[in-house]
Amino acid sequence: MFYPFEEFHEVDEILDDLDHTFKIGINGFGSLGRAIFCSSLDWPHVCVAAINDPFVDAKQAADILRGDDYRDSMGRFEIEAVSSKELIVRDVDTSRTITFYSEQDPADISWKSPKLGVLHVIECSGKFVTFEEARRHLHTGRTFAQELEFKKEHGISIWDEGGAMKVLIASTSSGVPTFNPGVNERDCRFQDYVLGCDTPKHLETEGDQDWDLGKYSRQVLKLLNVVLARDGSLGSYIHSIESGRGLYYPGEKGPFLVHMERILASNIEGSDPRDSSDDDMIEIANGPSLFDTGPCGCCQGSRSWRRE
Repeated sequence: MFYPFEEFHEVDEILDDLDHTFKIGINGFGSLGRAIFCSSLDWPHVCVAAINDPFVDAKQAADILRGDDYRDSMGRFEIEAVSSKELIVRDVDTSRTITFYSEQDPADISWKSPKLGVLHVIECSGKFVTFEEARRHLHTGRTFAQELEFKKEHGISIWDEGGAMKVLIASTSSGVPTFNPGVNERDCRFQDYVLGCDTPKHLETEGDQDWDLGKYSRQVLKLLNVVLARDGSLGSYIHSIESGRGLYYPGEKGPFLVHMERILASNIEGSDPRDSSDDDMIEIANGPSLFDTGPCGCCQGSRSWRRE
């Protein structure tokens, strides 16, 4: 049997090979949310597309970011709020637009709409830190028959609305699988659609006055990389299988993103069960190594999944 894994493949190599920029969302733009946002600007393979905070709009965020003293990575960036809903961050080579929301309930945000394309959310508010609370960010599981009924009734695909597919809780969490980057981050499984990042132990007794936000934000992004490598690899593999069938993908989403959405949705209660072949590939993806895959075909053209 062919196994699409090699022990020498590290997470960064997998993401390089996928050659895809994953759009992520941040819920909560306090000190932790801002630290993760600032670190993400120099972090390969991710782009913050949306931020939700009921108490901070884009104009306020621009003022706060200009004054943050821990944001060394922001020094070369120009920050402009074009409205209360839209923030633009520019440097010499890039220009990024971030959409701001002010929802009290994350269930009201269409994270994965074509406009945003966010499948992964980092929860930084400190409010939605249990499994049930964090699930409010997520897509509602539906069967294929329910999808067809939704499109008939509303005139749009169910995949163009609704929540994200995974939530990473960056603040202290309860009742969710928690991982420590650099220690056991590869123990996280594809099926963990709500997971947490270990916070510094001194927070439990000393508060956050000595918390190195910049360092911790990079730890969170390291754990996110493992999640993205597993999810992207499976999406790329399924894309390669389906690409020869002449399927039509309407709207703005490319086939890689559609396939990744659908395999991620199979984790969520209420969705159609997975095929046994998908389960086999997921178990391999949960192993100590990761897929050797080609680019997603979404960002930089198309190249099929490699079997070298």
